[in-house]
Amino acid sequence: MRAHALLGLAGLALAASCAAGPTEVRAPHREADSGAPHAKDAGAADGSAEAVPRVDPLPTLEALASGAVRTAPAMRELARRELDVPQEATRIDLLMASVDTCVRVRVVGAVPLRASLETAPGAALADAPPGVDVTLAERGPVCVRRGDRVTLVLAPREPGRVRFVAWVAP
Repeated sequence: MRAHALLGLAGLALAASCAAGPTEVRAPHREADSGAPHAKDAGAADGSAEAVPRVDPLPTLEALASGAVRTAPAMRELARRELDVPQEATRIDLLMASVDTCVRVRVVGAVPLRASLETAPGAALADAPPGVDVTLAERGPVCVRRGDRVTLVLAPREPGRVRFVAWVAP
């Protein structure tokens, strides 16, 4: 009976420790230095200040494309690109529709930008106010007729890096 009670208590202790969740495991602190600079404490070129690791503020193209379930359900990916845009408007031809087609685009930029979809210069299909994360045709995809050209127009306030993903249906 006593052994049975001890086994029960041991099982209860094991269950309680598992329910507490994972514990943090830390790497041991290294006292000895190999002489090589570490990424976090590698100073500036003149050794005057610590270098700050550079972090890309933009979501990756993969992260943008993975948002298709939310942003562009039932649509297929047409294009994904990363580019540096100058301050003047940049025009990117997305497609020449071979059938009636619907389009939606998500654009993220390192600097605020104005983005639009056009069928011809000045003929806007979708437009969005300036921002660093813009979805064109936010309330639903915009559609064009067979033979129409769809162009993405990007106009940042200053030069910067931009990433976009475009989806179409059918």
